[in-house]
Amino acid sequence: MAEKNYSRIYLAIGSLALLTFIGILNETSMNVTYPELSAQFNVSLDIIQWITTGYLLMVTITMGTTAYLLRQYQARCLHLFAVSFFIIGDLMCALTGNFPILLTGRLIQAIATGLATPIMFHLIFTEIPRERIGMMTGMAAMVISFAPALGPTYGGVVSEMLSWRMIFWILLPIVLISLVCGQLFIRNKPLGNDKAFSYGSLITLAIALISIISAVSSIGKQGFGKQFWLLLLVAIIFFSAFIYINNHGKSELFDLRVFKV
Repeated sequence: MAEKNYSRIYLAIGSLALLTFIGILNETSMNVTYPELSAQFNVSLDIIQWITTGYLLMVTITMGTTAYLLRQYQARCLHLFAVSFFIIGDLMCALTGNFPILLTGRLIQAIATGLATPIMFHLIFTEIPRERIGMMTGMAAMVISFAPALGPTYGGVVSEMLSWRMIFWILLPIVLISLVCGQLFIRNKPLGNDKAFSYGSLITLAIALISIISAVSSIGKQGFGKQFWLLLLVAIIFFSAFIYINNHGKSELFDLRVFKV
């Protein structure tokens, strides 16, 4: 690879690192605003916390699709899709007048974060020479670990000095920088895919994850009551269904055989 090409590759990865950073920063930035949001929208704290829990769940579910998407579509197109979703979700959260729209906006933003992180690592492993992969993965790991630690501080300072809505407005020009750089410098091509996407695996896994998180969340309000055990049972059933469909279907969402090692 010619030395002159490194600048384009680094800028391409940097655009996704920037989107990943603000996406992960956004995960935890709202934690300090729970009491204010609870009072403003007249919603209990156990419901308010879903703006973070739901965000993390959606990130996890979205990441499950990226192995297929990166083989099927150009990373540049996926980056554009992710940025567009982040902007839409960001505006919904900043302009919302009720909690359901705020939660919906957060879930839409989470889709962007769930796409950005795997695409960033995909570019590192496919575009960077082997001798430089260690350095780049280390820098990517720093982005992922530093952002959630900074999130509550960022959210607290902004909401205290300005407004919780400004948490979203401040991120908007930053994501536009990622948009411009990504569309200018991401150039890799998809590897191609000869298998259909495993929708059954994704749906059953999503239901299992949502059920287990809902079960754990119910403990604080109702203890280990019927709701907890019912949700836990649903989670076990759908997780078992996910394993069966994933291993016996025409295509896999994940290669679960790695857990045998």
